[in-house]
Amino acid sequence: MLKKLCLSLLLVTGVWGAPQPNVLKGQVKDSRGVPLAGVKVFADNTLLYNTNAIAVSDAAGKYSVSVARPAGTWHATAQIERTLNGQKYVFPLHPDSDDVFAGNLGAVRNFVWKLQGERPEGGHYGGKVIGYGVLSNPFYIETGKVELTLEPQGNLVDGSVGKTISGALQRTPDGDAIVDVPVARYKITARYLDPENAGPLLVRLRNQGEFGPQVVADFKVITTTVHHIEVEVKSP
Repeated sequence: MLKKLCLSLLLVTGVWGAPQPNVLKGQVKDSRGVPLAGVKVFADNTLLYNTNAIAVSDAAGKYSVSVARPAGTWHATAQIERTLNGQKYVFPLHPDSDDVFAGNLGAVRNFVWKLQGERPEGGHYGGKVIGYGVLSNPFYIETGKVELTLEPQGNLVDGSVGKTISGALQRTPDGDAIVDVPVARYKITARYLDPENAGPLLVRLRNQGEFGPQVVADFKVITTTVHHIEVEVKSP
């Protein structure tokens, strides 16, 4: 197996909007158009396993790295790290193009930090809030008939002001959930939508604490860039 090859950073100047042979370059911004410093940009060689070049964006959000060696095609991705309420999160950034490119031709790849929306490879940039029904009298909870309301407790992870999210749980491979939720701390309440038993539900973090009319929760890191909140609901 080839050893990991981490190419040294190469800071260059010039016309940022035009491709430059043997160089991957571009700019990184948040969803409001503000340049982001300290973002890691990865150029992965598609022919040689675990061979990549790494750049870090500067104060203007610009980055540049050599892709002259090894020869072949490359694919660019970017990640940003942020801490919120003591929890460190890693987020993938959205590229203006997800196409591979030839190293000898070079490429420009600009990235945007999106808190919501579809990822090029599938899935969403936002997290999931997953609901589990607890068997309790007087009726069994069907999670497909549960509505959660998520009220931000402070700003979103990028510092912007969030909005209250409310919706019925939908089926996902991870369980019934509200999907594509911007990472933040949320106050969560639940309501049953079944016509015969409609009304507020009790809620708690999954397998934690006592049930109550509401719970305040932060997202947990499931894998590096996947974030979930898991709650249980039951009848009053």
